[in-house]
Parts: sequence; C-alpha cells; structure tokens
Amino acid sequence: MNESIRPLGAALVALLSWLAVGTAVAQPNQVPRAIVLRFEGWRAERAREAVVSELASFVELVDEEQAVGTAQSLGVDVSTPDGMAQVVESMGITLVVTGSVEG
Repeated sequence: MNESIRPLGAALVALLSWLAVGTAVAQPNQVPRAIVLRFEGWRAERAREAVVSELASFVELVDEEQAVGTAQSLGVDVSTPDGMAQVVESMGITLVVTGSVEG
C-alpha cells in the first residue's frame, strides 16, 4: 500500500468494522445504502476512489448524481445539511462518507 494512502487504509478498516457491526444489528437482511461524496485536498479523487473501492463489496453505493436528482425532485438544496438529510432519508441511505486529504 502506498505510504500516502496508509492512514486512509486504517480509517477504512475502522469504518468497515463499524459498518459491519451496525448493519448486522439494525438490518440483518438488507444491504445498507451508502453515498461517498467528493473529497477535498491533495489527491482527493484518488482517496475517494480507494474508499469507494473498499465499500463496494459491503454496501450498495448510490451515485452522487442520483442524490442530486432526488434533491431536485424533492425541491431541496442538497448542499445544505437539511437538504442532504431529506435526500438521505428519501433514498434510504444509511451511510454518508466525505473526506479531506491533508499532507
């Protein structure tokens, strides 16, 4: 694993452990839905792609464009916390991931 991505790997292990325990208790027969929003910072897209790749086998990933379309249908602004909350609830999303890369 690339040295610059190593901390990301540790964070993913923690996230996936939490996700596995949380979804096993809350929804034993349903695959959780997740959205990975844009990351910020140096090599942000590379870090985001690593997260998406790791999560893909554990969750149903919702595309960001789908969320924007749902926001438009609901008449809400997805860039606000309230708007995002409405979109997440409407789409049945149980995990929202965002990130910032430093260094």
